Amino acid sequence: MNPLPHAWAPYACLDLVNSRWRDHVDGDRVYDRLPLRQWRLAFLDHWGLAGSGAADVPEAIRLLEQLRGTLRVLLEAHLRGEALPARELAAVNGVLAACPLTRRLEEASGRWRLVAAPSARDWRWAVAEVAASAARVLAEGDPDRLRVCANPSCSWMFYDQSRSGTRRWCEAPICGSLIKVRRHRARRGVSPG
Repeated sequence: MNPLPHAWAPYACLDLVNSRWRDHVDGDRVYDRLPLRQWRLAFLDHWGLAGSGAADVPEAIRLLEQLRGTLRVLLEAHLRGEALPARELAAVNGVLAACPLTRRLEEASGRWRLVAAPSARDWRWAVAEVAASAARVLAEGDPDRLRVCANPSCSWMFYDQSRSGTRRWCEAPICGSLIKVRRHRARRGVSPG
């Protein structure tokens, strides 16, 4: 399994949530990429958060670990159509509030626009950007497109961007193929032979 973030994940929060997963084959073993500095560096770089220090600041790593569990609870409640749990919602809002923003008026192509930018691009900003990606999923995403992989041994979450909106597997070549092989073997074992 590749220890680096997946290019297909459209939201940083999903890469963070999926940094801890059960083995796709048997589901009993749990893997955690978050403690791996290489993974943290790749994750931050992939999402444009490199240089924030979040890969090495112990408080940032601890906060990312807490945020991962919080986001999992919120996203699962959202995909089930349930009310968002107040405690987890307050935790995300706390992470967002810890990154002060400044606003300024900028000219772009002969037009003016109001821009909000972080006061500092430090680890608090990086963690807040991950939380903000979850806020975007919750506020703007289609809850019918947020999924947990259909492989019962897998726990990955993904946002289905397929045209048909019928994607069932986090990664079809891995989980989809695994389930198809299992079904084939089960049918073959039941058939007289």
